[in-house]
Amino acid sequence: VNISVNAQGVFQRIVKPDAVGGSFVATHQDGWVKSTSAGPGLEFFLKYKISPKMFVTAGTGISTIYDDMLSCKNFKTTLLPTAEIKAGYNLFSVKHLSPFVFAGLQAYRWKSSSKLSTISFGPYYDGGAFVGGGVEYAINDQWIFNVSGDYRYIFTDNSNPKSKFWVAKSGLT
Repeated sequence: VNISVNAQGVFQRIVKPDAVGGSFVATHQDGWVKSTSAGPGLEFFLKYKISPKMFVTAGTGISTIYDDMLSCKNFKTTLLPTAEIKAGYNLFSVKHLSPFVFAGLQAYRWKSSSKLSTISFGPYYDGGAFVGGGVEYAINDQWIFNVSGDYRYIFTDNSNPKSKFWVAKSGLT
């Protein structure tokens, strides 16, 4: 039996993704503070096609959670850096439109602060799992617009109830 592994091919596959992209991110937290709302963020990601229907992405970025929609009146939590990996499945494709579902894991460092006092919390580290869906629209052969949303359960959180995030993303690959 002769088995050989082409390490150079594996390395080239890792450093040469099928797509590189970025997204604007809005993150809302449920379960910890009643008065949280969506905060802005940015993400950079690499996408690898496993098959015509399956893909894997790895991403990193920054997210925030505010006490008012996209603005901070008193309370802010910053998630920096965030790191995530997800596996996805393209359900079907009609012309330029392709809906997909995904699941993945996330890890992040977070710190909270308040304008009402000089006290801040953190930095702390947490991780969780998420599921979601979205749609891609092929603008042309080189550019794809994507929109997605997901639900994240933070299993390393010590609060009761545990934190849950709703995340919306919109970007280009």
